[in-house]
Amino acid sequence: MNVGSQRYRSPITLSRLAMAGVGLVGVIELLAALVGLIQILDPARAIHLDDGSSFSLWLMLQSLIAVVSLATFLPAIVLFLVWLHRTYTNLPALRSDSTEFTAGWAIGWWFIPFANLVKPYQVVRNVWAESDPDLELESGFLTSVQAGAPGFMMVWWAFWILSNIASNITGNLFDPTDMRTVVLSGYLFIAAGILRAIASVFAIKVIHAITTRQEQRFARLGHGGIGADHSVNWS
Repeated sequence: MNVGSQRYRSPITLSRLAMAGVGLVGVIELLAALVGLIQILDPARAIHLDDGSSFSLWLMLQSLIAVVSLATFLPAIVLFLVWLHRTYTNLPALRSDSTEFTAGWAIGWWFIPFANLVKPYQVVRNVWAESDPDLELESGFLTSVQAGAPGFMMVWWAFWILSNIASNITGNLFDPTDMRTVVLSGYLFIAAGILRAIASVFAIKVIHAITTRQEQRFARLGHGGIGADHSVNWS
């Protein structure tokens, strides 16, 4: 549907796909953390080959989980970014006048080293603020005040950064052929898995919250005027 001269496209379907992908990543990371705990409790469990070499059963299992994790993580990231692009391109239709980025850079900043520690968070915060359903009229135009991010959004970003750091450390030290690293890598897998799982939970909350705000803002612009009640149907 059109609001003003721009077309609004509902992000609900994309949000569902993104939340499902992110949720699956969290589940797999918790599985890696569970195996990490078993590594610590039973580090000597090994697979012995005929040539006399040995491999940790748990580290081999972690290798398998890592393959599955990568196969789910990449699609989840793509779905999240496609959802984010949809919500950002919706802002003109929602009569936002304080967008800080172009739709292209809203995604591009995720791939710029060092800048991606800050800029993507600013993008999501901007979408949140400019999707505010509590609208005001002034001289016939909608006004928008850049609001600070809610606490859960800051928690999400903090755990996202920490989980990436922990995952990088774990990946660099992980060696399934070295029995001496079983216990150490167990602690690393627990830390990385829990951090990523928590980040996933809060990412789902961010996706759901922004999608709901956009649907409510669109409803109030197009149906019943400012301040009209509108319940988003997620079914």
